[in-house]
Amino acid sequence: MRLIFEQDCRIKNEIESTLGLDEFKSILNNLFGYKLEPILYLVITIDDTLKFINTVNEYCEMLNEEKLDIKDKNIEVVGKCITGLSEIGILQQAIIIKECILRGFLYFILHKCHGYNFDNDILKKINSNAIIFLHEFGHAIDGQQRVCRAERRNIPTNDFDAISEIGQSLFGEYFAEKCAYDKILTIADVNRIESTKENLIDYITNEYKIDKYTKVRRIIYFFVQYIAYYHVKKIKVPFYDEYKNDEKICIYIECLHEMENVIIFLNLLYPYIAKRENIKEFVRVYYKIMEL
Repeated sequence: MRLIFEQDCRIKNEIESTLGLDEFKSILNNLFGYKLEPILYLVITIDDTLKFINTVNEYCEMLNEEKLDIKDKNIEVVGKCITGLSEIGILQQAIIIKECILRGFLYFILHKCHGYNFDNDILKKINSNAIIFLHEFGHAIDGQQRVCRAERRNIPTNDFDAISEIGQSLFGEYFAEKCAYDKILTIADVNRIESTKENLIDYITNEYKIDKYTKVRRIIYFFVQYIAYYHVKKIKVPFYDEYKNDEKICIYIECLHEMENVIIFLNLLYPYIAKRENIKEFVRVYYKIMEL
């Protein structure tokens, strides 16, 4: 894996003056081992969103993948894993990360393993960004599993196929978040569930100028990331009891509980989730949420 720091990134100097690049690479190797092999590039951009998107699209073209299309302008994209196949069918990947996300992972390691101290409010942001960093490696592992088993998605030709495509993508978000927690919880019991839950509630209760498909997709996007922590910890998801008396949220609880069961079912079938008989329950619950 080639580590690339784009022009004007300051994080390289921070790593060199604290951990050192060799120890940083060693930490990644200890966390992911041979699963890093298909990842050709780990690219760090400055925090400018336009620059980040341009870099992502540059590597999409390089790896024969579609360019980034952000349908929901309310969401800031800070990391992207690209999985492609070369002309001769060799798996090749790149992870593009804004330097603020890598800085969170660096400070997390410095705090937990080297005794650096930070204020509690800063620590919350550090922990969240560290999980986002590992989340993108989770996407890489997911891509390796599904590409190797011919689980590549087809171009949708009808509504069922379109929502099936969404389901496969959102399960990937669950898988990546679960992978991030699997790794980070070996170091410390940290999470980003509060911010994830806030985003989930925001999309349930507020009326954004987005179509219904996008609204439901965002609700499920944050929901599957939220439940991933509890699944790794093997404890009951508290959301349903917390909001059963909330006037706006309670109508979603039954559907979200069903969606959690769908995700658990798909996880048992993983990586073979794309078959019609496997993904049909996701499509059914997705439509049910759209009708709320």
